[in-house]
Amino acid sequence: MSMEVEKQSETIDVIHINTANAQKDTEAGYVPSKYTIVAVNVLYDRYIHTVEAVKSAAGARRKRWIYFGITVVVILVLLIVLLIKYHPWTK
Repeated sequence: MSMEVEKQSETIDVIHINTANAQKDTEAGYVPSKYTIVAVNVLYDRYIHTVEAVKSAAGARRKRWIYFGITVVVILVLLIVLLIKYHPWTK
């Protein structure tokens, strides 16, 4: 039982220390460390890359449909030219 109390007292001490640090930061006006700023910049860069990837993917899908349409038109033109040249209905 005393072992459990000792384990809990260590946890409670850590909570008290964290609470005291949070209170000091709040009273002093929290100034982020350089590591916090770097972490925020890294997250922002990842966000920007994600936005660019979404735009790029949308453009790729649009271009794929355009190329598909061009291919269909070329095949139809080729088919019409071949039908007119060989006109199988007159044989």
